[in-house]
Amino acid sequence: SLRPSEGRLPEKAGEIMLFDTWRTAGDGVEVGDTITVPVGERVAVLAPGRTGSMTHGEVPASGGFVGGMEAAEDEIAEGTVLDSSIGYLDAALDGGIFNEELRVTGERTYTVVGFYDNIPYVASHGYGMTAFTCDSPDDELTGLNRAYVTMAGVDSTAAVEQRIEEAFPDRYAELHMGLLRYMGVRTDGAIWDTFFNIAAVLAVVIIVACVSLIYNAFAISVAERTGQFGLLASVGASRRQLRRAVALEALIVAAVGVPLGLVVGIGGCAVTFAALGPSLATIFGAAEVGFNLSVAPWALAVAAGLTVATVLFSVFVPAWRASRVNVI
Repeated sequence: SLRPSEGRLPEKAGEIMLFDTWRTAGDGVEVGDTITVPVGERVAVLAPGRTGSMTHGEVPASGGFVGGMEAAEDEIAEGTVLDSSIGYLDAALDGGIFNEELRVTGERTYTVVGFYDNIPYVASHGYGMTAFTCDSPDDELTGLNRAYVTMAGVDSTAAVEQRIEEAFPDRYAELHMGLLRYMGVRTDGAIWDTFFNIAAVLAVVIIVACVSLIYNAFAISVAERTGQFGLLASVGASRRQLRRAVALEALIVAAVGVPLGLVVGIGGCAVTFAALGPSLATIFGAAEVGFNLSVAPWALAVAAGLTVATVLFSVFVPAWRASRVNVI
């Protein structure tokens, strides 16, 4: 989200929010000041001694976006107007054949209503810092425009794409994949398949370890109480009842251990995020967003159900042995 460090967001045409360094650069600018700035277009120009053209995929991208210009504008040649999906062009630095120049087309006057000091992914593009304005309802959207859209009930990029297409049916839209990954929205990439495969392997390892531990604990318990089970059998307890007695004991242990384990696990994660979250957010350039704990109810239900099933499976053999003791 975009949050001003001072002032507010632009709400109408003629208002602008600047990067924080504008207050200290030059003569300094404050909230309420009126500024007049030249506006124009970034134009690709061939570097000295270079000829030819480049495709969009061969030039530096910016802002964490995937893609950029539409297919019809994919080729960059001398005089091509650049949009904000393309980073700053400097043949000496990026190894390409183009530099860029700013072609001034006019001036605009704005009232400064706020400043911001950071915004993930989209604040800096190599050619300068981003200023935010509010278009007039009469302005026609042309070229590449960035829309900040809030939506709920989506868990994949496919769902996001469908919502965007419904909201902007006549526009070519591309998703901010870097931001979506940061927010945990699933993509169709192999990285998520790898993640779930690793999680499945870890789950199997943990289940095997738990089965071994629980089995040994109940096997020792049943062996130590062989006489008690024999007495119960002598007074009429059936084998089924003896098996159920051991299973009930396991369920009582699980009823105490599962909630306690979930609380301790969630609490540990909360403490970890509270301690390391600000540092991680700063590393990713998203200090104002931060890392917060989010618990999915279905995940808790799956963890609890899997644990109970593991406990019952682990005590099957000890319970069967308890039902086979000799009558005393």
